[in-house]
Amino acid sequence: DITSAYSSDKVRAVKRSFVFLNNQDADCPATLFVYDYVNSRNTSYKKYFLLHTIEEPTIGTKTYDISRTFSGQSGYLHCKALAPSDAVVGKVGGNGHEFDVFGTNYPNEVSSDNAGEIGAWRVEVTAAAGRKEDKFLNVIEVASSSKSYINTAKLSYTDSFACASYRNNLVFFSKKSVLESTENSFTLSSATKVLITDLASGNWRIVSDEGYNTLFNVKAGENIISAQLPAGKYTMRKE
Repeated sequence: DITSAYSSDKVRAVKRSFVFLNNQDADCPATLFVYDYVNSRNTSYKKYFLLHTIEEPTIGTKTYDISRTFSGQSGYLHCKALAPSDAVVGKVGGNGHEFDVFGTNYPNEVSSDNAGEIGAWRVEVTAAAGRKEDKFLNVIEVASSSKSYINTAKLSYTDSFACASYRNNLVFFSKKSVLESTENSFTLSSATKVLITDLASGNWRIVSDEGYNTLFNVKAGENIISAQLPAGKYTMRKE
C-alpha cells in the first residue's frame, strides 16, 4: 500500500502487487507480474505505469520490448500490458528528452558513465479513457535477445479477481487489492498451476464439478493458495 506517497487531494488508494515466476527455462528464466490498483478523486487525473530504460524501447500494440546491448550484453525484456483494456503504450526519451516530464527536461548531472547505466528513456502505459478507478496488469518476461521464447499472456476475471494466464499458470490478484473473503468461480481448460493471492486468512475450500475437493489453510501474512489443479469448473469459498 503506497497511498501515502501520493497527495491525498488526488488519490484515495494506490496499491501494487508483484508475483515472480521461476520458469525453469534457460531462454526465459523468469517472469514478473505487476498489478496496480489506483483510485483517484477525479476522472481528469491521468494515471501512468512507468518503466525506465537505458536503451530505446520498441513499442507495439499493448507490448513493449527492452534490450540491453551495451558492451556485448544480451539482456532482453518482453512486456505486455494486459490491463487496462484500453491501454495505450508510449515512450518518452531521446536526445534532449532523456528526463522529460510533461515537456520539461531535467538533465542528469553525472559527468561520466563508463558502465552505460544512465537512462535515457521510459515506457508509459496509460488508459485511453478517464476514470476514477484504474487497474494495471503488466507481464514482464526476462530473457536473452534470442526472443524465441515469447509466450502469450491473457487476462480474465472472476467476480473479485483479475487473472493472468501464462504458460501453464493462472495468477489471481484482487481487483481492488484487498484481502478477499467472498466465493469465486473459475474454469480451467487443462491442468494448471494456480496461484491465488490476496486471500483473507483462514480455511478455504476449492471444489470442482468433476469431483476435486480440497481444504487449504491460508496463513496471515502469506494470504495465498498455490495448487496444481486438473481441468474443470471450480468454486473456491472461505469456511
